[in-house]
Amino acid sequence: MYILLWYYAGINRNNEREVFFMERVELHCHSKYSALDGLARPADIVRFVQEEGMPAVAITDHGSVLAFPELAEEAECYECGIKPIFGIEAYIVDDYEKAVYNFHGQDITEMFIAVDVETTGFSVTEDEIIEIGAVKISNGDVVDRFHTLVNPDKDIPSHIEKLTGISNEMVSNAPNIKDAMKEFCEFAGDAVLVAHNAKFDIRFLQAGAKKVGMYFCPAYIDTVMLCRYVYPEFPKYKLDTVCAELGIEIGCSHRAVDDAVACGMIFNRILDRLRAESTDIENVNDRIEHCPKTFVKSTIYHCTVLLKNEKGKKTLYRMISQAEKRKDKKGRDIFSLRELCSHRDSFLLGSGCEAGLLYRAVIGGKNDDEIKKIARRFDFIEVQPHLNNKYLIEAERYPHIRTEQDLIDINLKLIALGEELGIPVVATGDVHYLYREDLPSRKILMSYRGMTEDDDTDLHFRTTKEMLEEFSYLPAEKAEEIVITNTNKIADMCETIPFLPEGMYYPCAENDAAELRGLCERKLEQLYKDNVSKEIKERLDWELEAIHNTHTEFVFLSLHRLIKKLNIRAYDMNTRGCAGNALVCFLLGITDIDPVRHHLSPCFVFGADQMEEADIDINFSSNVIEKAIAYYGEYNEFATAFWASTEGWIGEITACDAVEKYQEDKNIHFSEDETGKIVRDLQGLYKARGVHPGGMVLVPKGYEPEDFTPIAVAEDGRAITYFNYCDLKQCLFKQDILDCWHLDMLERLEMIAGEIPEELTYSEPEIMNLFLDMDGIWGCEGLPEFRSEMDETALEILKKVKPKNFEELVKVLGLKHGTNTWKYNAEILLKEGNVSLAEMIADKDDVYDFLRSKGIAEEIAFFIAEEVKWGSWGSGHSNDYSEYVEMMLDAGIPTWFLWSCSQIRYLFPRAHGISYARLVWRLGWYKVYYPEQYAKIVAEMATEYE
Repeated sequence: MYILLWYYAGINRNNEREVFFMERVELHCHSKYSALDGLARPADIVRFVQEEGMPAVAITDHGSVLAFPELAEEAECYECGIKPIFGIEAYIVDDYEKAVYNFHGQDITEMFIAVDVETTGFSVTEDEIIEIGAVKISNGDVVDRFHTLVNPDKDIPSHIEKLTGISNEMVSNAPNIKDAMKEFCEFAGDAVLVAHNAKFDIRFLQAGAKKVGMYFCPAYIDTVMLCRYVYPEFPKYKLDTVCAELGIEIGCSHRAVDDAVACGMIFNRILDRLRAESTDIENVNDRIEHCPKTFVKSTIYHCTVLLKNEKGKKTLYRMISQAEKRKDKKGRDIFSLRELCSHRDSFLLGSGCEAGLLYRAVIGGKNDDEIKKIARRFDFIEVQPHLNNKYLIEAERYPHIRTEQDLIDINLKLIALGEELGIPVVATGDVHYLYREDLPSRKILMSYRGMTEDDDTDLHFRTTKEMLEEFSYLPAEKAEEIVITNTNKIADMCETIPFLPEGMYYPCAENDAAELRGLCERKLEQLYKDNVSKEIKERLDWELEAIHNTHTEFVFLSLHRLIKKLNIRAYDMNTRGCAGNALVCFLLGITDIDPVRHHLSPCFVFGADQMEEADIDINFSSNVIEKAIAYYGEYNEFATAFWASTEGWIGEITACDAVEKYQEDKNIHFSEDETGKIVRDLQGLYKARGVHPGGMVLVPKGYEPEDFTPIAVAEDGRAITYFNYCDLKQCLFKQDILDCWHLDMLERLEMIAGEIPEELTYSEPEIMNLFLDMDGIWGCEGLPEFRSEMDETALEILKKVKPKNFEELVKVLGLKHGTNTWKYNAEILLKEGNVSLAEMIADKDDVYDFLRSKGIAEEIAFFIAEEVKWGSWGSGHSNDYSEYVEMMLDAGIPTWFLWSCSQIRYLFPRAHGISYARLVWRLGWYKVYYPEQYAKIVAEMATEYE
């Protein structure tokens, strides 16, 4: 709980009484995940909030919850009591809107009245009717007409005159609203009224009746809502668009009688369609409410949604999963306001910004009863600095908003509304960046998105003092109430929610450990009969214990079952990373690399402390991968599989291009420092979701995906995780199944030339000769990893190191794939004559093996090898660098080795290199013994992959 007092007294270090200030909470903040509209990174938002002493912050991105993982992580990183409030600025449809109102079974076939009004504007409180037109339709035909101009007793705006053709002169001698309404009511009687966007017309007619003391509450039907249901394929639902789609002619558009006739003809068509569906008009509201096709065709508003509790998170995730299946034409997830309101135990709903339903109702001139009805749907009413909405002053649609005071008056009306209804009013900033000086970066971001006009609206993260100043037109107590007290109250109503549930959620079975051990031991018996060495037995026990520590037996078992299901051999696939370091993988047929024979340590799979989860990635040929994916997608009895998603970001080049184009378009020039800042601001902004090329995330049976993540829909229709797979890895398992065109080559060569002999030893001199320069001609050219046009580094290494056997060929591949392993490192050592190829550091196992050979303890050797692998050693990021260097020197490690380690920025795993080398070797066998067939396949695949 937070203190809800604005101030509290205390004694400072000088024993003097001081009054301390209670900070506000920002409940409407956008981050870098906000549809290329926000600049602030969640980490920076949390730091800003911490520095300002604010107790909490809500991130509410446009239609997105992608900031959740980073917000949760950053808040946990700070021991400052900042509460992360998970939220979203949802795109909503007001599905409380209906098509049929006040209907009591009248016979609309016998007769209905189609009506249309023209007005001086859109606000029922500010504008007046200038024309009423209506037609009486019986059995599909127009049988009577009504028309009158109306003197509005005010000037008709020029844009309305241009739109309707109705001038001040034309209405100067027209009836007043009292006479016009009396005549219209006599014409319409008790008939059902039909109008296109009926609430607009009926609202004005009701307002006109009220002004002259008449009661007017007709049954009416809206053809816009009906069209969305009956004709979901139409691009838009304006009257002229619908008429064009249906082949209905409009006499004079935006004149009341002609529009009423057109509306009546549309309604006749709709009635025919409803009859064909056996749908009665009194049941159509229910049909529309449950029809997803009409959902995304409706007007879209904004709504702030804050999660009250963990139940709310799962509920929101479910709603997102549903919304992902019904995106609108802009690709946005659309939510039901009715559904959001039905979960008041899970959500707090805020009225949102100027694009919110409530704000639009106020500026759109809806009557007080309608506005109150809308306001009651929200848990808190938002008011924002009035100049956030200064664009409305110039908006043609709202001629009654022309000054700053008009914008302030809207806020005052919202505040008064909250007081009357007992709904908390909170001041929110609609934050899009942290500091005022970030505005140029957002301008360029908007320009990058295609907006030609600059928008200099200030949307920075306001401090408490700044926000109080924004509402200085209020009494001080009221300003403090909406800025400080109420924002803290809302924050207090939201629980602290973890992003992911604690623990790992893997699809395990009780007998997995016993089954895994049994499979491995039976394979050992097949391989060694009764001669299994103590070393191998101990290694197997060590690995099985490590697997059990992380409860990942199912990982190995599922791959074993997959291989059996596919009926393939270990060398028909390719393992990546350190999978070949695991004896368990070899015994289960997951890899054909025997780690004992190749002296590969299991530490690089399971960690020296036996607590690392195995990361086993598999390559298959294109034909096999489809079956493998089907296995995980359809046949896995232990889990439901979803494709892993990835995230696309604005990169440095794109950011630089955006800045350059903006300068050209605006004919301005930024300094080098200004350009650098803007590029940094734009880099890393979320751009789009992608699909991992082969990653499958497994949700164990008994759980729903929404326990962890919403499910999104990729462009090709695949179900994918909403969150990046990296954000889920601490909770869910991801299996990588990737395709490999090298395996496609092997598969095709087997079909036309037969299978490789089982006795292939990887020591055949004829194949090794391919990798030796024979008078300037490389026999390995064209082989994967050694294609001359793409792998110049590999050919350069071959030429200089002259590998003599398969093991040294593995070294070559390690040197090729590492960063700063050959260039600026081994190449220099070789030239100076300090080391041979066998001694060079080509992979992380080389570091580990060399240190162990010098007596360095296993855990320390493993740690140093890992540090060297990722470049932490050479960059000075290793915390224990000095201590370990001293230890290495004491053990007799040569200085060239220390220097070489310090140069490296990335090291390849040896097992991965062996897997690649074996694949290349097998392809080399075909090149040696079936050169014509090999050349044919290479040519075919070159054409296919162009």
